[in-house]
Amino acid sequence: MRRAQIHETDAVIAFYRKLITENAHSPYHPDWRLDIYPTNEQIAAYVLRGEMYVLDADESDASGEYLAAFALSDEPADGYDSVPWILPVAWSDAIVVHLLCVDCAYQRRGIGRHIVASLINICRGMGKQAIRLDVMTKNLPAQKLYTSAGFVYVGRFEITYEDTGTMEFFMYEYDLSEKGNAHHV
Repeated sequence: MRRAQIHETDAVIAFYRKLITENAHSPYHPDWRLDIYPTNEQIAAYVLRGEMYVLDADESDASGEYLAAFALSDEPADGYDSVPWILPVAWSDAIVVHLLCVDCAYQRRGIGRHIVASLINICRGMGKQAIRLDVMTKNLPAQKLYTSAGFVYVGRFEITYEDTGTMEFFMYEYDLSEKGNAHHV
C-alpha cells in the first residue's frame, strides 16, 4: 500500500468508476453510484490532501493499475458525532476509513485482509488511537472482514448524507492502543 500521488488523480478516479460499474449488480454492492457517491471531486480531494492509498497491481510499477484503494480522514464523517463510540477518544486521535474497495477481479484472494492490516499499520504509524468506519448493512463480506481483523461492532445507525440521503449503517471501531487489538495484525 502506498499513498496515491497527485499525478495519479485521474487513474484513481477511473479505478473507482470501473469498480462502481462492475459492482452494480452484486448483492453486496456498497451502494455507491456514479457521479453521486463517490463523486470525482470527492475522490480527487482525498488524493490532493494525501489521504488516498492504493495497492498497485504490479508493485514494481506504479502504472495506475490498482488492486485496491481506501481513504483515511482525520475528519469525522457526517453523523459520526451522534454514534456512541466505545473508545473515549477525541477526534484528533481517531481516523475514519472511507471508500475501501478491492477490484472485482481480485476479490476473495486475501487482498481485503492485506489492505486492512496495512491501514491499521498506517494509522498506528500516524499515532492514532482509534479507527472508525461504517459499512452498509447488506455488505456481509465487509462486515466479516472488519470483524475478523479485530474491529468491534458498535451498532446499527441511520446516517444522513447530503448526496445519498438517509441510510442504515453498521459502525465499527478498532482500538490502536497497546492494550487494544494488537493481536489481530
